[in-house]
Amino acid sequence: MSVHRDRNGVEVTAASTAAATHLDAAIDSFLRFANDGGDHLGAALSADADLVLGHCLMGYFMRLANDPALLPGGVAALSRATEIVAQGVVSARERHHVAALGCWYADDWLGAIAHWERALLENPRDLLALWVSHLVQFFMGRMAQLRDSAARALPFWPDGEPGTAYVHAMYGFALEETGAFEPAESWGRRASTANPDGVWGVHAVTHVLETQSRLREGVAWLADLDQRWPTLGPFANHMWWHRSLYHVELEEFDTVFDLYARGVRPEQTMDYMDISNAASLLWRLNSRGVDVGDRWQELAEKCALKQKDHLLPFSQAHFALVLGYDRRHDDLAKMIEASRALASGAGTVAGLERDVLLPLEEGYAFLAKGDYATALTRLLPIRYGIGCLGGSNAQRDVFAQTIIDCALRAKEFSQARALLAERVANLPGSPWSWKQYAVALKACGDADGAMLAGTKAAALLAAQSA
Repeated sequence: MSVHRDRNGVEVTAASTAAATHLDAAIDSFLRFANDGGDHLGAALSADADLVLGHCLMGYFMRLANDPALLPGGVAALSRATEIVAQGVVSARERHHVAALGCWYADDWLGAIAHWERALLENPRDLLALWVSHLVQFFMGRMAQLRDSAARALPFWPDGEPGTAYVHAMYGFALEETGAFEPAESWGRRASTANPDGVWGVHAVTHVLETQSRLREGVAWLADLDQRWPTLGPFANHMWWHRSLYHVELEEFDTVFDLYARGVRPEQTMDYMDISNAASLLWRLNSRGVDVGDRWQELAEKCALKQKDHLLPFSQAHFALVLGYDRRHDDLAKMIEASRALASGAGTVAGLERDVLLPLEEGYAFLAKGDYATALTRLLPIRYGIGCLGGSNAQRDVFAQTIIDCALRAKEFSQARALLAERVANLPGSPWSWKQYAVALKACGDADGAMLAGTKAAALLAAQSA
């Protein structure tokens, strides 16, 4: 074994330059969400069966898929990486990666993050550590930590270097999630200009435009999705989902169905992100009185097979949403039973199940039975805890909208009015929010306020008419 340097100047223990080069390409694919990362990683491990970072990356891939069928492959990668560490031929940075992988598979997500962040203290240009830490913190809803991790790396990445745009994109996205919209857009545009293939910068700007209800700008920003990322994996479908959200808010529902078929769910996959995208989009359509046909049933059949997955609380919450909405009481009951069993244990997922996911699932079970008042008593106390399930503000907004809908259906109009007053203050450009606010105000006897809110909604839509 010898020491090589990757494209960012960080040392890599590898048997050959070829192995290190292939590893570089695999990590770059990982950062781009491209679907050829596995091919590059396979070439790296073929060139060097003892490439410890190659085995770590394999373990990362297997765990990030959040598919129980892939976990044995990840465990095998961890075992092999641990054996290589025991031989004493790897660097401290590589040891941190192996230790992080071990923590992650042991359901100690904070322990894993601590090792990646330690690797970054010693090697601030370790893009792999920065990116996987970014993703896992994202899965835990740790947005301030997400922002600060990227900020600590910024001084070590001057403009013009291949990896700089990735760091800028991470920082821009984290700024958006923490409410700093203007700098978030600036960093995101800067990243996407420097690296058009780097989807995370485009993604950061997309979030800003949606949150600020700059709907037509958002449609234009994502107008070229058909051509933009031909080798992008499931994340391409997620970008189609973002594009669809603009049209949902604009009430262009025929366009939404077209985008659903072309990009959001072009194939009926079991991928957790694909299902989450589709579920939250269909719920938005249903809540607006739009008939989605048999699309719910297709999703519910997939979610029924995932009732015991429980690898990522964020996706599990979406599975529960689908099962509840499709009135699959038995399947949802089995999911809740699995959550209760897991919640009695220790670990990151167990804690999230106990504190947030279980009451959310129970709320959806009552919603499925039409008991909106009881559902509301389950959902309201965890409203601020839902952020801990991970995902972005835009992704978790479906849960916020569900609670509002529940309050209205339960005829808890004062509660609905309060939730919507808060919402229009935070999202003043959202026509849907103002429309719902008008409904709540009218139900509370405030006819003048309802008329003003309805007028506001109509004006917002008219201002962004095509």
